[in-house]
This record gives sequence, C-alpha cells and structure tokens, in this order.
Amino acid sequence: MLRRWKARIKPRPNDPDLLRRTACDTVDRARAGDQIAMAHLARVRDEAQRGNPIARQSYAIAMRYIEESPNQIFGFERPEKNAPLQSMSRLAQVTAPEAADIVLKAAPDLNFFQLVTSLANGPEDPSVYAAIHSTLPEGIKRKSFEHGATARSTREKPTEADPTLWSLGHAFAIAFAIQCIGRGEPLQVLCPVVAWELGE
Repeated sequence: MLRRWKARIKPRPNDPDLLRRTACDTVDRARAGDQIAMAHLARVRDEAQRGNPIARQSYAIAMRYIEESPNQIFGFERPEKNAPLQSMSRLAQVTAPEAADIVLKAAPDLNFFQLVTSLANGPEDPSVYAAIHSTLPEGIKRKSFEHGATARSTREKPTEADPTLWSLGHAFAIAFAIQCIGRGEPLQVLCPVVAWELGE
C-alpha cells in the first residue's frame, strides 16, 4: 500500500491534496468491497503503528475521512424504515435485560447482516448474550443459541436447530469478533482466511 501511495504521489511528494484524494479513494473502494483496498488500509495502519511518517499521515487522513463521511445506508437498512432495526439501535442505551428483550423481539424480522451490524454497534458487554441465554428454556432453543455462538460458519447449522436462535447466536459471535477488531486485535479473531486474503 505504501509503495502504491508513494508511486502515486512521487511527482509531488509534499502535495497534501493528492495524498488526501488517494487515501479517500482507498477508503471508498474498501467500503465497496474491494479486498485489495482493505488490505492496503490494514498495511498502512500497521506501518503507521511502526512509526512510518508517510503511513501515519495517510492513516490519519483515512480515519478522518471515515469519521467525517460515514458510510451510506439505503432502503430497508435505514432504521427509520425498519421498526425492528430501529429498536436494535437502542441497545447501547438500555440495561442488559432490556437489550435482551429487544433483541429477541427483533431477531425474527431481521436478516443475518442486520443482526450482526446491530449487535456489533451495541454495547461491548457479554451480559446481553448472558441475559438472552438465561431467558431461553432448556432444550432445542437454548442449544440452538449456544451452537450458533460457537459454530465456525453457517454451514455447521444442524437441521434440527431453531433457525432464528441459531442465527442469533452466530451473529453474536461475529459481532463480538468485529468489536475485538475495533479495539485493535488482529483480523484473525474474525476469520483466518479473511486475515490471509487481506495480507495480515
């Protein structure tokens, strides 16, 4: 990533506008799903942490752009257009038992992506998972929730499992991994394959 950015700014190495456009373009491509751009951002982050001056400047620009220009959401993903999703946006503002009640009521009406993103943006606290676990009766419902939380992929879902609770448990696991990455832990906590693909 640094080589690419250096190459692109070589004619004017001190041009802050060119550096900013390069960093912002990389963020936009990463948001669109470009895995190479994601890997570039991860590399720049690592180099910035090692003290590389160009990387530190580039990473600061990228982070500022992310904060100032949040990713857009459309259609059914907008909370105001989706009551269950809107209720999930309150998770960080309520107690764990209240959050558990919100999640259990909203889960049947949300897809897996919505569950993961809502939980990942919720409180970084295992008490919500524990509160949900304690409300589930012994048997297939609790086992489905537990199995989903420990499964490595959706391919491991048992045919007899409660689909909503299994997906909810798995969403908790993915959301927790995302929160760990947000605290600076390596991408491997989410998926070793993703970490490898992104050059970590």
